[in-house]
Amino acid sequence: DMFQNGWDCCGVEPGAWGQKFPGAYADFSLVPKEFTADVIVALDVLEHISNPLATLRQLRKLACPDTRLYAAMPNRVSLRAKVYRQHWRMLRPLGHVNYWSRRSVTIALAQSGFALKELRKTDLWEPLPIRSLRSAAKAAIELLGFGDQWIVIAGVS
Repeated sequence: DMFQNGWDCCGVEPGAWGQKFPGAYADFSLVPKEFTADVIVALDVLEHISNPLATLRQLRKLACPDTRLYAAMPNRVSLRAKVYRQHWRMLRPLGHVNYWSRRSVTIALAQSGFALKELRKTDLWEPLPIRSLRSAAKAAIELLGFGDQWIVIAGVS
């Protein structure tokens, strides 16, 4: 547990389910003004928010000079997105409201005060021993960089 290890953590979760966790706030306005973050994690978050640029700017306000932002979001220019189009597994009309290209990630980060350090495609697939054609295909997608997700590492600009 991060709190037991002496970390000062907080999170923003507008849903009621998140309020049961220590350090969780329903809105950025409720985060203590003195709180600053050395690490910011937004994995599978920005595709669910109607205004991701405003959220990134809020996160930037919490950042220290050496903060690292780690994020993941759907890659709308992935091989699967192009092949499967309206049947692409990341299309979730009531859940995902934003889909990202390399250009849109770069622009959003720059406009919110972050500098892109690394951007790579992934399927968030953990390499396992290949035991079937399906697991071989997953491994190939991951290794060749054809994944459905962007992994982003950014710093403060």
